[in-house]
Amino acid sequence: MKSTELRRRKMTMYLILAAILLCFVPVLARPAAAAACPNPSFSFSRNTGPVGADVMMTGYDWVPGATVSITKVAAENAHFLTTSDTPLVSQNGSWTSDFLVGQSTPPGSYTIRVVQEAGACSLAMHAVFIVTA
Repeated sequence: MKSTELRRRKMTMYLILAAILLCFVPVLARPAAAAACPNPSFSFSRNTGPVGADVMMTGYDWVPGATVSITKVAAENAHFLTTSDTPLVSQNGSWTSDFLVGQSTPPGSYTIRVVQEAGACSLAMHAVFIVTA
C-alpha cells in the first residue's frame, strides 16, 4: 500500500508540474514583437554654398547595418560629387557622406533625397541645398 500511495503522489506531482509548464507555453510560443521603424533625420554641415563648397551630410536614427541611398535631384549642368551615394549605417544609427558642388553647377535650389529600405522599414527624407552665386 505504501508503494501505491507513493506512486500516486509522484503522479500527482508530475501532473501538477505539467499543468504549470503548460501555462507558460503560450507566453513562450508568441513571436517577438517587430521592432518599430526609427524616426530618422539628416542634415547638412551648411545649407547654402558656392560652387566648390564641400558639404558634409550626417544622418541620425536610421536602421543600423543597412545602407541609405542618396540621390540629388539636379538641373542640367548641376554636379554634386559625393564620397558615397550609399553609405553604411553604423550600429548607433548614424551615417555620413560628403559632397562637393561641381564647377558647372548653376545657382539655385537642389533637392537631396535619402532613402532606406531595411526589412519592414521604408524610410525617405529630403532636404534642399542652395547653391549661391
